[in-house]
Amino acid sequence: MAGLYPGMKKLYVLGATLLASSLVGCAGNDDPQPNRSFAEPEASSRGEAAPDPEHAKWPLDVAVEIDRGCTTSSCRGTSVAINVTNLGRDDAQIVLVLAADGLDGRTARVRADGQTTGTVRLAGGERRTFLVNANALPVQPLRTLASATAELTVTVGGVTATSISSPVVYEHDPDFRTVTLYDDAAGLDRGGRLDPRDVDRPLGRVWSGRAFVDVATLPANGGDGYTIGGATTTWGPSAPVPQPPSGDPPPPGSSNVCFDLKVQYNDAGIGEDYINAGTAVQKQRAAYMRAWITKSGVPGITWDGYLNSAGCTGYKALSGSYTLHVQSMFEKQVGGAPAHHDVKFHSGTIDQVQGWTRAFTVSAPTTVLLEALSTSKTANVSGVMARMYAGSDTWVPAGTNTTYVDKGCPGLDPPTDSCYSPGDAVYIGPGASPAPAQSSDKFLVAHEYGHFVQMNRFFLYQYDYNAVSDSLAACRCDHVVSANQYHCIQSLEQYEAAFVEGFGHFYASKLFNNRLETDCHFGYYKEVWILFGTLVPTVPVDCASTIQWRDAHCSAIPNSAVEMDVMRFLWALYSTLPDRLTMDEIGDLLAAAAANSPGAMTWNDIKAAAAQVFGLGSAKYNKVVNQASIHAVD
Repeated sequence: MAGLYPGMKKLYVLGATLLASSLVGCAGNDDPQPNRSFAEPEASSRGEAAPDPEHAKWPLDVAVEIDRGCTTSSCRGTSVAINVTNLGRDDAQIVLVLAADGLDGRTARVRADGQTTGTVRLAGGERRTFLVNANALPVQPLRTLASATAELTVTVGGVTATSISSPVVYEHDPDFRTVTLYDDAAGLDRGGRLDPRDVDRPLGRVWSGRAFVDVATLPANGGDGYTIGGATTTWGPSAPVPQPPSGDPPPPGSSNVCFDLKVQYNDAGIGEDYINAGTAVQKQRAAYMRAWITKSGVPGITWDGYLNSAGCTGYKALSGSYTLHVQSMFEKQVGGAPAHHDVKFHSGTIDQVQGWTRAFTVSAPTTVLLEALSTSKTANVSGVMARMYAGSDTWVPAGTNTTYVDKGCPGLDPPTDSCYSPGDAVYIGPGASPAPAQSSDKFLVAHEYGHFVQMNRFFLYQYDYNAVSDSLAACRCDHVVSANQYHCIQSLEQYEAAFVEGFGHFYASKLFNNRLETDCHFGYYKEVWILFGTLVPTVPVDCASTIQWRDAHCSAIPNSAVEMDVMRFLWALYSTLPDRLTMDEIGDLLAAAAANSPGAMTWNDIKAAAAQVFGLGSAKYNKVVNQASIHAVD
């Protein structure tokens, strides 16, 4: 969402997680069993003043976090604490699961609330801490790292939602009874100091569903012709100068290596077509990411460059043990020029790209399928960037650009929020406690990238969020309490301001919905006003609906529009037959409208641009005019 800030510097700002509305979118024997090894709640408080639930942004106002138990960069203990807080007034029924990734690509899950079936009641305002013994964590690495997230299912008043904590990196002592937990920066540093021999052949054990099993006794992970070793996540090390990709078709007897990011979003699973399996960990191809391969015990580089659109290397003759290195740097050719983008994680005073490694052994020519050790904030943002770079019509601009992860937008209030600052960078903020990190909201991240590509394709700069103010509650933002009230998805705004924000919503919808389908949904990260109350984030808004919010609910104010109507207008131009527009044609249309406008863009400017670009009376001109009328943006 966007805002106008002091000094007239324009920043395109933020967002957060839930409901739907037809109105808005028609081993050792002494080791205990994991599901019996959790301590009873360490603390349970009732009646205490909980944080304002309207500012929490957690699904159904129930927050979850893994508490390392210290404020230092790392700490050792015999258990892991998971805090669950009911920020609302109503009782909630919860199911708490701890999920972990590590070793040679192992994943495992256990109940973390002391139950084997059913739910746990959490009273309104109650905060409870669940302890998971170190020797009951589902993945237990020795001398390498694993990552854990707490996954929460909440039911309040018959409505069910899910959410996730930020991941925590850890490693075990040899007796498995003590674990070291790292913060983000320390985990990255520790990953860079692991012995490569331990990464090649990781030691530890994993929960099989019935017992803990030594990973060395398990069948090797991997496909025909290769096995998977361990992995690390680090600060991006210095990369070699990338070489031109190898040719295609592949040389005889050669292999290629493919890499997937692991992503996990609080706003997934609302009806979109891609990355939509709820809050589960999902895979995203590492399209156009920086990568290189080293061979164990052999100096130099076996392959280096940028992965292709499928997240794969070029073909090389591989035989033996190797490590794939991947960085949060993207590059592809756009119009004969490089389009480069760095995604940098912010920690303290440091902004650095993040690196992932995965060890593997090749025994026969094959395609090696690898994935990251775990989810992370940088991986979530990079996952959205990879979708953008993999697209052929996503307007990735040439030049060098940067996204900062967990870094609030300069000059923004609160300073923990996200924005796009033209000519500067994209900022994905950490969010204000107790809210989840904004990197966990893929639609928010994609919305900011919508501003980024739009302002590189055509520049709208004369918008003013204060130019229009409707007296009707349905077309104001008084109900928005989790973010700024400059604008919201159903507020009546100056026409150009509505187009700036509506385009960001449309672009995010485009990245995660198939235009050949009719069930497009956009996950909105502010509250939405409806006739019988307020929906809290994330709200699944139907972007294929023909509901006219401006004409049905707002005052008749000249040169005004509504973000939701604009989003649906643009989606209809892009997706509906006949005579649907390509993204480039939408760009040409809006660029012409912006260029021809003497002031803030209006409908008359778009209509004139349609005649200029497509020809007066042409099928696509009529498409623009008719869809504008259908969606109340004329």
